[in-house]
Amino acid sequence: MPFEYPRHDGNLRLLKSRGHWIVEFRGVRRGRWKTADEAAVAISSRSSGLQKLDLHEEDVSADLLDWRPLSDCL
Repeated sequence: MPFEYPRHDGNLRLLKSRGHWIVEFRGVRRGRWKTADEAAVAISSRSSGLQKLDLHEEDVSADLLDWRPLSDCL
């Protein structure tokens, strides 16, 4: 199940693609994690690979319970 995390500058999305999890932010996709949990931790520690996301000071939760299921999948 994909997830999203709302931010003031746009929503983050965690998506599964070809057996791995990726992050999408403002139409750009990066990452290759085995689990959504690993992806959320990488994003929260500012090591997602997306410079616009990693350099921003707004915190993102590492806990998937704070993310929400992507609305397209409800």
